[in-house]
Amino acid sequence: MKTLEDTKTAVLGAITKLQDEPRAWVSLARLRDELGEAHNRHAVDEALMDLHLNGPLNIAPEPCAPLVTQADEDSAIRVGNQWCHLVAWDA
Repeated sequence: MKTLEDTKTAVLGAITKLQDEPRAWVSLARLRDELGEAHNRHAVDEALMDLHLNGPLNIAPEPCAPLVTQADEDSAIRVGNQWCHLVAWDA
């Protein structure tokens, strides 16, 4: 069974792999695709929130609503009163 720390490590590794450059935004849809079935959604969401609240991860909504796809909506995470679609990390 994977621990929260295992999932956090996998999330940060996947973000780093997907970023074009440090601090670049990555869609949650792409991140979830990269992680695949190895980590369930609940575990990934828990890791994302922990990294956002206690660490180096930024989570934000897509600023241009017309660009949000169905995949983005399906992959979004709720932070406060907003559905967020993007993550960035200062690797």
